[in-house]
Amino acid sequence: IKKIVIYIIFAYYFDFNLEIVYVPSYTYFSDNVYKNRYYNLVKDTFKDLEMNFIDLNELIFKKESNSNDLFPFGLYGHFNNNGSKKVSKTVYKFINK
Repeated sequence: IKKIVIYIIFAYYFDFNLEIVYVPSYTYFSDNVYKNRYYNLVKDTFKDLEMNFIDLNELIFKKESNSNDLFPFGLYGHFNNNGSKKVSKTVYKFINK
């Protein structure tokens, strides 16, 4: 949290836009036991601060019929080509509004 506050102050002081991108982890989709305790807190905090918050959970993952298709062989790891393409296009569209 301290680092985030420092970045916010830095962005304000030097007058540039800070884009916050929320990328849910693979376990968010694959493990029914996993609960993202901080998702709503983080989302609400940045909205209250009127900061740009790119929520990939809402913009991509909730729209997918099977989010595991965005990962190689549906397994833990980085995004596959399809996942990387969707993430990059979504972020690009958001910052170029």
